[in-house]
Amino acid sequence: MIKSAPGNVSLESMMTEIRKLAAARSIELPPGLFADVAPKVLAAWRARAAVEAPSHMRTHPRELTVLLLTVLLLAALVQEREREITDALVELLIATVHRIKARADSKVTKELINAFKRVTGAVGRGDDHHRLRLHARARLRLRRLPRPDRDRVRRDPALGL
Repeated sequence: MIKSAPGNVSLESMMTEIRKLAAARSIELPPGLFADVAPKVLAAWRARAAVEAPSHMRTHPRELTVLLLTVLLLAALVQEREREITDALVELLIATVHRIKARADSKVTKELINAFKRVTGAVGRGDDHHRLRLHARARLRLRRLPRPDRDRVRRDPALGL
């Protein structure tokens, strides 16, 4: 289970990686187990353990040195794999954030285009539509004016009222 690579960006692949990490951590290796081992040596041990199937690891002789080597190889595999799984989870999280951002950008762009189309459609109705709306607003404002001002505005030919 912990050998498989992460899949495409999805909730399922994230949950799979989290299960892998939980399985690797359930072994409860001591944190400083390989503190004094060079990273290249640890990577070599991990590579060896990765190619051996668990059934082959069980067929090793029961001698103490081989048993210790097998345990060491498995521990190296698990610790290295735990780091890889953590890295994969971080990459999946980053990819998920990028996907969310891309969807949000797309949604905002669509909304702006639709708003522009609505404005373009309103302009396409002709000048009469806008003139009627403006005259309606002007009439409402005209009613709010005191009587002498209202008469003066009605006589002004520039306003067309």
